[in-house]
Amino acid sequence: MESNQLTKEFRPLGEWHIFGMGYLLISETACEEMIKSVADGKMIKNDLYIPTIYNIKHAIEIFEKLIILIADDKNLLNQNKDWGHDIKTLFARLKSKIDFKGMAKYYTCNPSDQYLTDIPLIEKTIDECSNLVDKYYHLSFLIEKIGTDFIVEDGINDAFRYPQNNLLIKPKYQKILEKITINDIEQIKNDIIELKKFLKLELSIGIYIMNKGTIQN
Repeated sequence: MESNQLTKEFRPLGEWHIFGMGYLLISETACEEMIKSVADGKMIKNDLYIPTIYNIKHAIEIFEKLIILIADDKNLLNQNKDWGHDIKTLFARLKSKIDFKGMAKYYTCNPSDQYLTDIPLIEKTIDECSNLVDKYYHLSFLIEKIGTDFIVEDGINDAFRYPQNNLLIKPKYQKILEKITINDIEQIKNDIIELKKFLKLELSIGIYIMNKGTIQN
Protein backbone atom coordinates (compact mmCIF):
# COMPACT_ATOMS: atom_id res chain seq x y z
CA MET A 1 0.00 0.00 0.00
CA GLU A 2 1.45 3.37 -0.99
CA SER A 3 2.24 5.76 1.85
CA ASN A 4 -0.15 8.42 0.53
CA GLN A 5 -3.05 5.96 0.89
CA LEU A 6 -2.36 5.25 4.56
CA THR A 7 -3.87 6.90 7.60
CA LYS A 8 -1.46 8.25 10.23
CA GLU A 9 -1.90 5.06 12.27
CA PHE A 10 -0.83 2.86 9.36
CA ARG A 11 1.78 5.11 7.73
CA PRO A 12 4.80 3.44 9.44
CA LEU A 13 3.86 0.24 7.58
CA GLY A 14 4.59 2.00 4.31
CA GLU A 15 8.26 1.30 5.00
CA TRP A 16 7.53 -2.45 4.99
CA HIS A 17 5.98 -1.98 1.55
CA ILE A 18 9.08 -0.13 0.33
CA PHE A 19 11.35 -2.93 1.53
CA GLY A 20 9.21 -5.69 0.00
CA MET A 21 8.92 -3.93 -3.35
CA GLY A 22 12.63 -3.18 -3.31
CA TYR A 23 13.64 -6.83 -2.97
CA LEU A 24 11.06 -7.87 -5.59
CA LEU A 25 12.10 -5.24 -8.15
CA ILE A 26 15.79 -6.01 -7.67
CA SER A 27 14.97 -9.64 -8.44
CA GLU A 28 13.05 -8.60 -11.56
CA THR A 29 15.95 -6.44 -12.75
CA ALA A 30 18.40 -9.28 -12.08
CA CYS A 31 16.28 -11.65 -14.19
CA GLU A 32 16.33 -9.20 -17.08
CA GLU A 33 20.11 -8.87 -16.82
CA MET A 34 20.57 -12.65 -16.66
CA ILE A 35 18.38 -13.24 -19.71
CA LYS A 36 20.30 -10.60 -21.64
CA SER A 37 23.68 -11.99 -20.56
CA VAL A 38 22.82 -15.57 -21.53
CA ALA A 39 21.68 -14.36 -24.94
CA ASP A 40 25.00 -12.51 -25.30
CA GLY A 41 26.96 -15.63 -24.35
CA LYS A 42 28.06 -14.29 -20.97
CA MET A 43 27.90 -16.07 -17.60
CA ILE A 44 26.48 -13.33 -15.38
CA LYS A 45 23.69 -15.73 -14.33
CA ASN A 46 26.24 -17.57 -12.21
CA ASP A 47 26.64 -14.42 -10.14
CA LEU A 48 23.00 -13.32 -9.97
CA TYR A 49 20.82 -16.44 -9.83
CA ILE A 50 21.36 -17.38 -6.16
CA PRO A 51 20.86 -13.85 -4.72
CA THR A 52 17.81 -13.46 -6.98
CA ILE A 53 16.14 -16.49 -5.40
CA TYR A 54 17.04 -15.20 -1.94
CA ASN A 55 15.59 -11.76 -2.69
CA ILE A 56 12.33 -13.28 -3.96
CA LYS A 57 11.94 -15.35 -0.81
CA HIS A 58 12.76 -12.36 1.39
CA ALA A 59 10.22 -10.20 -0.48
CA ILE A 60 7.58 -12.87 0.15
CA GLU A 61 8.45 -12.88 3.87
CA ILE A 62 8.21 -9.08 4.11
CA PHE A 63 4.84 -8.91 2.34
CA GLU A 64 3.48 -11.70 4.53
CA LYS A 65 4.54 -9.90 7.70
CA LEU A 66 3.20 -6.60 6.36
CA ILE A 67 -0.24 -8.04 5.61
CA ILE A 68 -0.31 -9.69 9.04
CA LEU A 69 0.46 -6.32 10.63
CA ILE A 70 -2.25 -4.62 8.59
CA ALA A 71 -4.87 -7.29 9.26
CA ASP A 72 -4.14 -7.68 12.97
CA ASP A 73 -4.55 -4.06 14.08
CA LYS A 74 -4.13 -5.02 17.77
CA ASN A 75 -0.45 -5.75 17.15
CA LEU A 76 0.40 -2.85 14.84
CA LEU A 77 2.78 -1.30 17.33
CA ASN A 78 4.59 -4.58 17.97
CA GLN A 79 6.51 -4.57 14.70
CA ASN A 80 9.74 -5.85 16.25
CA LYS A 81 8.19 -9.18 17.22
CA ASP A 82 10.20 -12.09 15.86
CA TRP A 83 7.92 -14.34 13.81
CA GLY A 84 10.76 -16.30 12.24
CA HIS A 85 11.42 -16.66 8.52
CA ASP A 86 9.32 -19.68 7.56
CA ILE A 87 7.28 -18.32 4.65
CA LYS A 88 4.85 -21.25 4.73
CA THR A 89 4.05 -20.78 8.43
CA LEU A 90 3.76 -17.02 7.93
CA PHE A 91 1.33 -17.49 5.05
CA ALA A 92 -0.88 -19.74 7.18
CA ARG A 93 -0.90 -17.03 9.85
CA LEU A 94 -1.73 -14.41 7.21
CA LYS A 95 -4.78 -16.38 6.06
CA SER A 96 -6.00 -16.78 9.62
CA LYS A 97 -5.94 -13.01 10.12
CA ILE A 98 -8.18 -12.11 7.18
CA ASP A 99 -11.73 -11.17 8.20
CA PHE A 100 -13.56 -12.40 5.10
CA LYS A 101 -17.01 -11.89 6.63
CA GLY A 102 -16.27 -8.32 7.66
CA MET A 103 -14.65 -7.50 4.32
CA ALA A 104 -17.62 -8.88 2.40
CA LYS A 105 -19.98 -6.67 4.41
CA TYR A 106 -17.81 -3.59 3.93
CA TYR A 107 -17.43 -4.14 0.20
CA THR A 108 -21.19 -4.59 -0.17
CA CYS A 109 -21.67 -1.20 1.48
CA ASN A 110 -18.98 0.48 -0.65
CA PRO A 111 -19.30 -0.89 -4.20
CA SER A 112 -17.91 2.28 -5.79
CA ASP A 113 -14.58 2.24 -3.91
CA GLN A 114 -11.93 1.89 -6.64
CA TYR A 115 -9.56 -0.04 -4.36
CA LEU A 116 -12.04 -2.75 -3.42
CA THR A 117 -12.41 -6.17 -4.97
CA ASP A 118 -14.88 -8.95 -4.34
CA ILE A 119 -14.23 -11.75 -1.84
CA PRO A 120 -14.10 -14.59 -4.42
CA LEU A 121 -11.32 -12.70 -6.21
CA ILE A 122 -9.43 -12.19 -2.93
CA GLU A 123 -9.76 -15.91 -2.16
CA LYS A 124 -8.51 -16.73 -5.66
CA THR A 125 -5.55 -14.38 -5.16
CA ILE A 126 -4.76 -16.05 -1.84
CA ASP A 127 -4.76 -19.48 -3.49
CA GLU A 128 -2.43 -18.26 -6.25
CA CYS A 129 -0.08 -16.67 -3.73
CA SER A 130 -0.20 -19.88 -1.68
CA ASN A 131 1.02 -21.90 -4.67
CA LEU A 132 3.96 -19.53 -5.14
CA VAL A 133 4.80 -19.63 -1.44
CA ASP A 134 4.90 -23.45 -1.59
CA LYS A 135 7.07 -23.32 -4.71
CA TYR A 136 9.71 -21.10 -3.09
CA TYR A 137 9.44 -22.78 0.29
CA HIS A 138 10.21 -26.23 -1.16
CA LEU A 139 12.36 -24.88 -4.04
CA SER A 140 10.71 -27.56 -6.15
CA PHE A 141 11.98 -26.00 -9.37
CA LEU A 142 15.56 -26.80 -8.31
CA ILE A 143 15.11 -30.51 -7.55
CA GLU A 144 15.79 -31.58 -11.12
CA LYS A 145 18.74 -29.17 -11.34
CA ILE A 146 20.30 -30.51 -8.16
CA GLY A 147 19.99 -34.14 -9.25
CA THR A 148 22.97 -35.93 -7.74
CA ASP A 149 25.03 -32.76 -7.34
CA PHE A 150 25.05 -32.60 -3.57
CA ILE A 151 27.03 -33.90 -0.60
CA VAL A 152 25.48 -35.46 2.50
CA GLU A 153 27.19 -35.04 5.87
CA ASP A 154 26.07 -36.85 9.02
CA GLY A 155 28.55 -35.48 11.50
CA ILE A 156 26.52 -36.34 14.62
CA ASN A 157 25.29 -39.79 13.50
CA ASP A 158 21.75 -38.44 13.31
CA ALA A 159 20.48 -39.55 9.89
CA PHE A 160 18.78 -42.76 11.00
CA ARG A 161 18.00 -41.85 14.59
CA TYR A 162 14.64 -40.17 13.92
CA PRO A 163 12.56 -39.38 10.82
CA GLN A 164 13.38 -35.70 11.46
CA ASN A 165 17.07 -35.04 11.95
CA ASN A 166 19.98 -32.65 11.49
CA LEU A 167 21.37 -34.29 8.38
CA LEU A 168 23.42 -31.74 6.44
CA ILE A 169 22.89 -31.61 2.67
CA LYS A 170 25.29 -29.35 0.75
CA PRO A 171 24.39 -28.62 -2.89
CA LYS A 172 27.20 -28.25 -5.40
CA TYR A 173 26.15 -24.78 -6.45
CA GLN A 174 28.59 -24.32 -9.32
CA LYS A 175 27.37 -27.47 -11.06
CA ILE A 176 23.75 -26.55 -10.43
CA LEU A 177 24.20 -23.05 -11.87
CA GLU A 178 25.60 -24.54 -15.08
CA LYS A 179 22.20 -26.21 -15.63
CA ILE A 180 20.17 -22.99 -15.34
CA THR A 181 18.69 -21.94 -18.70
CA ILE A 182 16.98 -18.86 -20.09
CA ASN A 183 13.65 -20.68 -19.70
CA ASP A 184 14.36 -21.19 -15.99
CA ILE A 185 15.09 -17.49 -15.53
CA GLU A 186 12.04 -16.43 -17.55
CA GLN A 187 9.89 -18.61 -15.31
CA ILE A 188 11.27 -16.87 -12.24
CA LYS A 189 10.54 -13.51 -13.84
CA ASN A 190 6.94 -14.65 -14.46
CA ASP A 191 6.72 -15.68 -10.79
CA ILE A 192 7.80 -12.20 -9.75
CA ILE A 193 4.95 -10.72 -11.79
CA GLU A 194 2.53 -13.14 -10.11
CA LEU A 195 3.93 -12.32 -6.67
CA LYS A 196 2.85 -8.72 -7.15
CA LYS A 197 -0.61 -10.08 -6.37
CA PHE A 198 0.47 -9.77 -2.75
CA LEU A 199 0.02 -6.03 -3.36
CA LYS A 200 -3.66 -6.61 -4.16
CA LEU A 201 -4.11 -8.36 -0.82
CA GLU A 202 -2.20 -5.62 0.97
CA LEU A 203 -4.36 -2.90 -0.56
CA SER A 204 -7.73 -4.63 -0.24
CA ILE A 205 -7.17 -5.65 3.38
CA GLY A 206 -5.66 -2.28 4.28
CA ILE A 207 -8.60 -0.31 2.88
CA TYR A 208 -10.99 -2.52 4.84
CA ILE A 209 -9.07 -2.26 8.13
CA MET A 210 -8.80 1.54 7.88
CA ASN A 211 -12.51 1.93 7.16
CA LYS A 212 -14.24 -0.95 8.94
CA GLY A 213 -15.43 1.38 11.68
CA THR A 214 -17.75 2.97 9.14
CA ILE A 215 -19.73 -0.26 8.62
CA GLN A 216 -23.25 -0.03 9.95
CA ASN A 217 -24.72 -3.06 11.66
